[in-house]
Amino acid sequence: MGKKDKDKMAYERVKFVDGCRELNGIEEKKANEIFDLLEKFAGYGFNRSHSAAYAWISYQTAYLKANYPVEFMAAVMSNEIANTEKISVFVAECHRMGISILPPDVNKSWLKFTPEEINVAGLEAAKAARKKTATEGVPGDLEILLEDAPPWAEEGVSFEDLPSGGPGPDVDGEALLTPSGERISLGSIRYGLAAIKNVGEGGMQSAIEERDKAGGFKSLEDFCARVDGKKTNKKSVECLVKCGAFDWTGEERSQLFSEIDAALGAAASAHKDRASGQVSLFDMFEAAPKPVKKANSASAPVWSTAEKLAFEKELLGFYVTGHPLDEYRSLLEGGKFIGIGKLPEQEDKSTVSIAGALASVEKKFTKKDGKPFAIVVMEDLTGSMEVMIWGEAFGKFGQHLECGTVVSITGRLDKREEPPRLVANEVKPLKKPEPREKPIVLNFQCGQATEADLVAVRDILWQSPGKRRVELRFTGEGSQWAGCEVKMVAGDEFRVAWTAEMESRLGPWLKRGL
Repeated sequence: MGKKDKDKMAYERVKFVDGCRELNGIEEKKANEIFDLLEKFAGYGFNRSHSAAYAWISYQTAYLKANYPVEFMAAVMSNEIANTEKISVFVAECHRMGISILPPDVNKSWLKFTPEEINVAGLEAAKAARKKTATEGVPGDLEILLEDAPPWAEEGVSFEDLPSGGPGPDVDGEALLTPSGERISLGSIRYGLAAIKNVGEGGMQSAIEERDKAGGFKSLEDFCARVDGKKTNKKSVECLVKCGAFDWTGEERSQLFSEIDAALGAAASAHKDRASGQVSLFDMFEAAPKPVKKANSASAPVWSTAEKLAFEKELLGFYVTGHPLDEYRSLLEGGKFIGIGKLPEQEDKSTVSIAGALASVEKKFTKKDGKPFAIVVMEDLTGSMEVMIWGEAFGKFGQHLECGTVVSITGRLDKREEPPRLVANEVKPLKKPEPREKPIVLNFQCGQATEADLVAVRDILWQSPGKRRVELRFTGEGSQWAGCEVKMVAGDEFRVAWTAEMESRLGPWLKRGL
């Protein structure tokens, strides 16, 4: 029953019915009715106490995710610290919630994922905005925008009023934004050192203990000199440099990488001298090992952004300082495509559409009749998966199958094996979306702005038509809406070409730098 094997279940039914008749004298009809009850369990079932326990845990974790999203996501990722595939899915969820993932840092990271910053005001603003939107709705093209927690953000909100995981999508399906057009930040999580491949938990624990005892590391050379060489090696130091754990030094990763041999050599020599008692008179009075001086080294070629991201992906399981698909993020997260990380939730043999970059492309020929086909690995912001492209689909879309190409693929989901695969019906290149400029924000005070002000603004805007969007924001200081801001998006006929002259003429209504 656990395998949900229909053929096996049919075979077992015959045995069960025969056994009922021969051993207990139960007639065939009654035996089949009993087996029907048992067979329903194969659909996935468990007893009521188990169901109640799951419901209670779901309630608790939903509450924690809504009220303590940064701490909750840090704990979830720490729990799966050895599973890079799951971590990449959690990272995508953090981004959706407005939580940033900070790269590993030998001076700031701990063994596991830890909260580094928690924006309480942002969390309260998100909860209050979602609650207000849910109860009052959003009239027309007006949208509630918040920067800080408004006075009407309530304390002790009941579970039913909590948001479903941070700011998330609002009623329009877009992330909750600040008045400046930026996603509300709930905080940040620092990547754990033990989650980096090839560094070893023991070595990183030793480094953290040394850091706690004698203070932060001053340089790569200082790190090599102070950390126990028996617990760390060249490979682990290389991985730390490649994934950005020494970026705080201000040096390029390629330059630091070229200095590793010299730093380890000098550190080994210093350790050897101390072990043999060859220390200077002044060294005897120092509480900590003397930092090793940087060896002279030639300037190393700077790694490209693609190389840096590739190392991050290899060692961390996902991209930290950027993503090759960042320019396509608005398309991938717009709702048209299903994230690869969410495909296990879809029905087997259902038709789905995904989008991303082709991480690898392998073109082959069938053994039977020599027809071409391809096996590609598609990667999006949430994970990667294998896609099969056969016969007619390969003939139509084979020209798009190049490594690195960003495409959308529609096909049939095959979940018979783990991980799931996709059999493609259609492959289309994905056009890069045009970058979105921040809108021009004009500010008006309720009770002070007049019709003449609006007419003056309208006339100025009409004199410089262009592509830049304009937003009018009305604030109600001194009224019941104090702390809340309402935005009206001007129609396309009011889009402008932004110039120094326009900035000067609209100066009285501009509140912040553009």
